[in-house]
Parts: sequence; structure tokens; C-alpha cells
Amino acid sequence: MSTEENLGNVLKEVDMLRSSVMDLKDTVIRHQRLNEGEEIQSNIVTESSHSNASTVSSVRETSKERKNRKLSTIHTRRQIEEIVAFYAYLSSDLQPGIHHTIPFDVAITNAGNGYHHSTGVFVAPESGLYVFTWTIRMTHESAHSMELVVNNMVYGATFMRTHTPEDQNVSGTVVVHVNRNDDVYVRTHQTYAYNAGNIRSDEFSRSTFAGWKLN
Repeated sequence: MSTEENLGNVLKEVDMLRSSVMDLKDTVIRHQRLNEGEEIQSNIVTESSHSNASTVSSVRETSKERKNRKLSTIHTRRQIEEIVAFYAYLSSDLQPGIHHTIPFDVAITNAGNGYHHSTGVFVAPESGLYVFTWTIRMTHESAHSMELVVNNMVYGATFMRTHTPEDQNVSGTVVVHVNRNDDVYVRTHQTYAYNAGNIRSDEFSRSTFAGWKLN
């Protein structure tokens, strides 16, 4: 074979190799582009998933907060509705005898509307544990025994005898469970024969009766 023929064959092989290299290069570029596209798509899906998850989480949090606010409002409303408390005092002096209910006729506080100022009787609007307290001011030469009564049962008592020229105060406190519609009041002792004298209540010192529901 002549030199020219050999050279021609070599040139053909070079052209074939060049063509193969170009084809291989194109294949590599296509694979790279395909991989980049899949990665971008994956990122888009991932970001979309994160966004959706964040949105769902935000919606859940918003729903939870709304529910908590609603429950808090209901709880506060119930607390306000369940408040029971009263405070009243005598508007003027009183000279009661034996077994006499004290009519504390000026009601300053009456949450729950259980206290009746005309009779001095508190009628419990709700069952529960209550605190009751009373203060009696007596002028000199007076003697009174007072009772805290729930439905004709005595749960507390105080006693005071004063001497000239002094006025004195005596107070009592009772914590007791009371049922709905029970009557609670302060009265002079039902059998103490020496109940006598003046119970004073004026701008300088009030004779008072108060109570409130604990739970």
C-alpha cells in the first residue's frame, strides 16, 4: 500500500474518532442537563412540600389559638357569672330582743342577688363553700349574743357585754358549705335572756354582715 493510501486511512480514522468524541460529548451534556432538571424539580417539590407543611402548621396553630381564646372567654364568662358576694350594714341603731334577725338594710354589694336587705336574709343562689362574717357595735351597758344561722342551724356565735362609758365591737366569721336556696342570717341568741341594749351603726362605725362564695 502506498504512502498516500496510508495517510488517507489515518485521516478517515481521525474523522471517525472526532465524530465519536463529539457524540460522546453531546451525550454527556444531555445527561448533565437532565440531572440538573431533575434536581431543580426536586428542589421545587421539596420547597413546595415545606411550604405546604408550613401552611398546614400555621393553619393548625391558628385554629388552636382560636380554640384556646374561645375556651378562655368561656371560662372568664363562667367565672363572672358564678361570682356570689354581698355586703350590707345597718342604716341606724337597733334594740333587738331575743331570737331577733338583724336586718342589715343597706346592701352595698349584692353579686348574684342572693341578699335580701328588707329581711337581712341571704338566700344562696348556688351551692358551694361560703365565708360569712359579721361585726356588731354596741353602746355602753349593752349585752348581746349573736348567732350565724343556716336554715335554723347555728354555725357560729359571738358575745359582748359593754360597760359605761365605752362602745365596743365584736366580730365573727364562719366558713361553711351552703346548698342552693339555703337561708343564712345573723340573729340574737334564741334563749339568752339577757339580750338587751343598743346595737349602734352610724357613719363612724358600722354594724355589718357580709359573705362570699369560695367555689
